[in-house]
Amino acid sequence: MALFVLGCSGSNEDVGASKQSVTTPTVSQKAAKNKVTINPDNATAQSVITLSADTSLLVNAAINWYVNGSIDEFSGRPRFASSRLKKNDIIQAVVTRNKKEYYSNKIRIMNTPPMIKIAKMVPALPKVGATISVEVDAHDVDGDTIYYKYKWTLNGKYISDQNYLSTDFKRDDMIVIEITPYDSDDTGSTTFVKNKIFNTTPVVTEGTPSFDGKIYTYSIKATDVDGDILTYKILEGPEGMSVDSSGAVTWKVRPKDAGKHKFTILINDNNGGELVMPITTRIGFK
Repeated sequence: MALFVLGCSGSNEDVGASKQSVTTPTVSQKAAKNKVTINPDNATAQSVITLSADTSLLVNAAINWYVNGSIDEFSGRPRFASSRLKKNDIIQAVVTRNKKEYYSNKIRIMNTPPMIKIAKMVPALPKVGATISVEVDAHDVDGDTIYYKYKWTLNGKYISDQNYLSTDFKRDDMIVIEITPYDSDDTGSTTFVKNKIFNTTPVVTEGTPSFDGKIYTYSIKATDVDGDILTYKILEGPEGMSVDSSGAVTWKVRPKDAGKHKFTILINDNNGGELVMPITTRIGFK
């Protein structure tokens, strides 16, 4: 909340005297030759409005604040703020001293632009093939409808003004979304959200076992959308089992190996993406 404190006037002339108690000021009443002024002129609903006047005028004086012509319960002090203020309210102060009334200038409560509280990309860890959107939590003090302008850049190049982004991403692409809130009167501050395209874990599309009575094979078909070269490693398996660079598992089976067996293959894209593939097989002889 901004606080505005202005200097006092140097005049001591009494203007606008009245024999009656404070009455509701009308639109036609004018400030008494700047005896009493209120600021800032561009106050919003969350502003603190400050009264300035000659020090001598405020001694033993009563201060009343008016909102749209009605006295406000928070009167009595040279500073005024209220959670009930809203856009286009008219504010005026009246100082009463020795049965004389001094009317301030009037100010209109201005619009407060909307403000973004939180903005994030969805998904939080986008990968190749993803459609990226943005979730925004914003607030408008005046209760105005909030609209948004979007600007997406990919690796520093403008690419879209939609509320989502879907394109041919590559791993490590850098994405920035600029979100600017606005209402019917003003534009708020722009928020920037940055992210990148993350690595995608390999996917197994097919696994085919085969046994000819002597050699057991298992052919692993895996893909990687990032185009990484995959490597394979046996984490656990029977003695003598091996796997080559294409994902072909080979095991020379002995008669004593009849029965159920479990083995585990690690598929690695060498960029942080790993897939552990457990396999169960049963060896039988005719």
